[in-house]
Amino acid sequence: MKLNLDFTKYIGKTLLKDWWPIVLDHIRQIQNAVNTNDAALTTEVSDREKAVSAEAAVRNAADNILETRITNEESARQSADTALGSRIDTEAEARKAADDTKADKETLNGGFAGGRSAGASDGGAIGINASTAGGAAVGKNAKSREGGAALGANASAVNGGAVGTGAQATDGFSGGRNAISTVDAIQLGTGTNTKAKTLQVYDYTLMEKDGTIPEERLGDIPVLLDKKADKTHTHTAADITGLPTELPPISGSVTMEKLSDDVKNAIAMGGGGTTAVDQISMEITIPQSDWVNEADPDGYDYRIDISAPSITSEQEPEVTFHKSSLLTASKAGICAEAETTDGALRLWARHKPDADMTARVRL
Repeated sequence: MKLNLDFTKYIGKTLLKDWWPIVLDHIRQIQNAVNTNDAALTTEVSDREKAVSAEAAVRNAADNILETRITNEESARQSADTALGSRIDTEAEARKAADDTKADKETLNGGFAGGRSAGASDGGAIGINASTAGGAAVGKNAKSREGGAALGANASAVNGGAVGTGAQATDGFSGGRNAISTVDAIQLGTGTNTKAKTLQVYDYTLMEKDGTIPEERLGDIPVLLDKKADKTHTHTAADITGLPTELPPISGSVTMEKLSDDVKNAIAMGGGGTTAVDQISMEITIPQSDWVNEADPDGYDYRIDISAPSITSEQEPEVTFHKSSLLTASKAGICAEAETTDGALRLWARHKPDADMTARVRL
């Protein structure tokens, strides 16, 4: 609504009676409009309040429903968690029971135990009632108390090794049924060895603690060997049985100095010698510098020819290295077979020896 109050044409005049009705009319129109707007506003406010209340009620109801659902879900989750926890506890108990009773398992200290009632610390035990600390025990009732090895039913060891049914060892080795070593020694076969640092087979001592072989084990061998304890030992005619009494003249470089004591004695008893002896023995030196490289299909790529004018290709040599040369010969891989040519002894090796060697040659 627009007001139209134009007073310009009434200036200087009193025309109240003319325009007052117009003013009054306009005021009434304003009043009607205000009243109308007020009613509309009141209605709108009322409608808005109702709508807000309705929306609040809906939201309230929704919140209540949501809260109920959340409470129900929390309850359901708690029930599920409780049930899952119970299942996990039950499974853990079942697994532990299975681990405790299973035949093979890793032990607490990282060892291994396999078999009913087998036990181990940080070693390994396999078999019924087998047990060990840090060693190995294999077989029914096998036991290794510390770091040794026991292999076989009822075998037992401390820090050594025991192999065989009923074998027992402390710090040494026992091999065979009921082989027993009560000290740091070796027992092979049924029997008991109580002497430290010795080797015994069944009830027979084969090596003393100083590394020597008992004389009773040698039989008749000492008759033909120089005795370490008696460097002055000489051979008699009875020692050299089987040798002919007549010997041929010895030619070439095989001098009396190179012959063994056996042959010297044989010559002495032969009256100067006019026929052949069964064997000739000589000492030789094998120089490290004389080995030559020569490809060999069997892998013995080093060869040496040792000059000896008295040797012929028909003779069969037997070479025995002295004790001081055994390690060098072993490292070089000396061939067990030697060969003679006219005037020389031939040897082969897989590797070039790193030192001179000495040996005895029998022809």
